[in-house]
Amino acid sequence: MLNLIKMNISRLFRTKALYTTTIIEFILFFLITMVGGEGSVVEMAGEFLGSGLVLMLVGIFATVYSDEERKSGFLKNLGSSKGRKRLIFVSKIPVIFLYNVILLIAGTAATYIGMMGRGAAIGNLASFAGFLLFETLIGTAFGTAFLAIYEVARGNVMPIILTIIAAGNLHGTLLSLAEVKIAQMIPALAPAMEAQILSGNLIVSRAQEISVTIPFDHFAVLVVAIVGTVVYAVLGMTVFEKRDTF
Repeated sequence: MLNLIKMNISRLFRTKALYTTTIIEFILFFLITMVGGEGSVVEMAGEFLGSGLVLMLVGIFATVYSDEERKSGFLKNLGSSKGRKRLIFVSKIPVIFLYNVILLIAGTAATYIGMMGRGAAIGNLASFAGFLLFETLIGTAFGTAFLAIYEVARGNVMPIILTIIAAGNLHGTLLSLAEVKIAQMIPALAPAMEAQILSGNLIVSRAQEISVTIPFDHFAVLVVAIVGTVVYAVLGMTVFEKRDTF
């Protein structure tokens, strides 16, 4: 498993999508900050990093990364047993986490540089550190969603477009189905299911929440990040092990 993670991280830094999307984000954040950025670096970066743009870049990277591993022949020398296939899929999740960290660092740096001419005040670093952690977790869940749905959509006419359309809110649908099923199987839990309404907490809405609300609902964000990652990891592993991956 560790070797697979190391191999994937090594491949990350040879993937053009990493540099392309990071440069695009850096330029956009810098230009937006130069044109109309006001407030502290923490406030500005938080607002930008919690936007749909960053999630879109994460999704695009995830699908391109998965597509390139086939085109480059990366998978050909790996074992093809079902257990091995599951590990191959899971080993890509730390790469998505690391990619999110890189995006957050690049976005923050671009915001800081863009505000230097007007006195770049840092602001509350403790709050910003918490924001970065939870934003990274949400981004990882979102990227895992793209990895999984790409595997489902691969081989269709426009898999990446299907992924972009579906990955944003599908986990809400899956959670809703799970809530209904649990309530049917264990009626005593129905009130708890209704009270939590986990399916109403979508990755996109949680990302927007933590970018504009201080303090944000840490528990709700954590639940969405963990459940989203687990649900899509299971979905991805299931599809990855059952089809002709290689």
